[in-house]
Amino acid sequence: MILSELHDKVLPAFVETLGEIGSVAKSHTADAGTYTYSYANLADTLAEVKRACAEHFLVVSQAMGHESD
Repeated sequence: MILSELHDKVLPAFVETLGEIGSVAKSHTADAGTYTYSYANLADTLAEVKRACAEHFLVVSQAMGHESD
C-alpha cells in the first residue's frame, strides 16, 4: 500500500468517510428461477462511496498492473 506523506490527514478523513457511507438502495431485482431477490449493484454502491469520499477530498482509484512476490 502506498500512503501519502500526509497520512496524518488522510487516515482521519478515511475514518470519517467510512462513517458517512450510507445504505445503498436495493433497486435491482434478480430472478433465480425458484426465487427472486433485490440487490444493490456495484455501480450504485461505488457512487455512494465516491459521494462520501468527495466530502473529505478523497478519491477512489485502482492502479493498473500487479505486485510481484
